[in-house]
Amino acid sequence: RPNTPAPLFFAILRALRRLPAGTEIVPKRRDKGGVRSLSNSMWTWAALCGNMGEKEVSLCCNPCIKPSPAAWRESRLHKSGPDSPQAPLRYIRGSRLLALPLCGGPLACIAGALQPRPQSFLGNTALPWQGGYLAIWELEGEEDPDHLAANLVHELFHVYQFTCRESRFPQDIPLLLSPAPPSSLASRMQEGALLAQAVTADPSMALECLSQFCALRRQRQDSPEWEQECLVETAEGMAEFADLSALEALAPEKYRAQLDRSRAILQNPGPLLADTRRMAYYSGALLLLGAQRAGLELRHSLSGQSKPLFSFLDRQFSQLPPVPLEQAALEAAAAVAAAQESAHRETLDRFFAASPSCQRGRFRICGYDPMNQFILDRKLYCSHFLALSDLETGEVIHLAGKSLFCLLPDSASEGDAVYRLEP
Repeated sequence: RPNTPAPLFFAILRALRRLPAGTEIVPKRRDKGGVRSLSNSMWTWAALCGNMGEKEVSLCCNPCIKPSPAAWRESRLHKSGPDSPQAPLRYIRGSRLLALPLCGGPLACIAGALQPRPQSFLGNTALPWQGGYLAIWELEGEEDPDHLAANLVHELFHVYQFTCRESRFPQDIPLLLSPAPPSSLASRMQEGALLAQAVTADPSMALECLSQFCALRRQRQDSPEWEQECLVETAEGMAEFADLSALEALAPEKYRAQLDRSRAILQNPGPLLADTRRMAYYSGALLLLGAQRAGLELRHSLSGQSKPLFSFLDRQFSQLPPVPLEQAALEAAAAVAAAQESAHRETLDRFFAASPSCQRGRFRICGYDPMNQFILDRKLYCSHFLALSDLETGEVIHLAGKSLFCLLPDSASEGDAVYRLEP
């Protein structure tokens, strides 16, 4: 519809589909300063930019992506684009520029140029940057270009959420402070199996699987982890769905393999069952794919929305009979919960056995890696990084490597001691 911003991932998919089939990947001009030591893959997806205007969302490729002349002449991109043959290769400039820096070691590639890596560029995420937003990705050796592009779409979708003023993001520390009880883990196991079945079933069976999924999820809505789990499914599940959709457009065979891996995790999660955040990536994405399979419409505006993604599926079903928890699922869930607590205690024992330094004071959490941390006995353990604000001096303390933060009894953000091991 005119004047309605299209979802960013659909725009990206349209643009990626228009990329000429004979596209040749060539290295960027080799400047001074160590560029020669970089592999071509560093430049393959060095920057994708989107204009988040009211009427269109476009995607432009980095100048290192060079179509062959024949493919260029035959491409719809050439026929429908502006007069200049270089138009698809230029960067869109404006007040709301989206770039995708790739990070490797001490360097970051931003808009096709290498520069020292900013201190805030940590992990794979989307973050505020110079009045706009950036979606960053950490390069670890050689990466498959199709998977890398799909991963970038995941992070770009988070940027789109920010521009839409999406508010349904999970609170990671309260989530860790409210671990799922064994009964919720057992329900989560059965829910995952139903979603895994729904995405490959015929429409009527997919609908039946989703109705049972909703019945199980409703039964645990008073559980402490329920709200935050649904919010992870909303924020990260939709981004993961965009990731899978991009991969399907780029490389259908790789998409099918990735979908099979996601289904296998939900069918047999093992220790991952107790990791609410990671599980919700898969359940959120497959919830959307299952709804597609069943012919259900879950599309909705992200702006001003308060209800989680699950509610848009749940409202498709009225009265549902209860679904009993299976004894095998209850036993497996209890074993997973006990094993996780034991593993966390062993990790803390090893941490303190290494004689970490301790700094006392009054601190507030201002940064962390949500995928690599846990809380036990109100102690937040971070294996990768943590950022704290010293409430007395205003200084921001960046802790790389392993650290442990002691939370105050009545707070999910403040504490009075931090322990660290030098990386």
